[in-house]
Amino acid sequence: MAGMTDVSQEPLAQPVRVADLGDLLAGLPVLFGFRPTDSLVAICIEEPRGRVGFRLRVDLPPPDHVGQAADHLLGVLRRNAAEVVLVVACSDQPSVADPMVTAMVERLRSAGVQVRDAVRCDGSRYWSYDSFTAGFRYWLPPAKTTPDLRICHTVPMDTSGHKMP
Repeated sequence: MAGMTDVSQEPLAQPVRVADLGDLLAGLPVLFGFRPTDSLVAICIEEPRGRVGFRLRVDLPPPDHVGQAADHLLGVLRRNAAEVVLVVACSDQPSVADPMVTAMVERLRSAGVQVRDAVRCDGSRYWSYDSFTAGFRYWLPPAKTTPDLRICHTVPMDTSGHKMP
């Protein structure tokens, strides 16, 4: 387009291998083209190799729209053949993020979709919600630091540690 600066980068020749959840969270700007804030992110993990597949991001809804938003997102994820999903709330406000994470996890589980993990991150730290086997609880372990990702390229990502072709 005339008058616009092209800031796009050439993709790396090799895929990026993600070693752990912190690396994946640091890579959210790579996956979306911007750093999500005040958002719910759902990332489909393609088994058996753990590749990042379909992903979506929405603004965290107001409390009276949480159920409707979770129902809609479940429909979108099901239409995209979600079998294993990582749920991420990008927010520094647990009181805003937790209801949406709770609703999303409940709907995914009731639909037979495996929730790999559910986390909240605030841009520099992240917390993993408790195991879903005993029901959803708001236990948050000590915060973990998210690695700093200084250079972002759009590339396929692999969360399993397997070499990608």
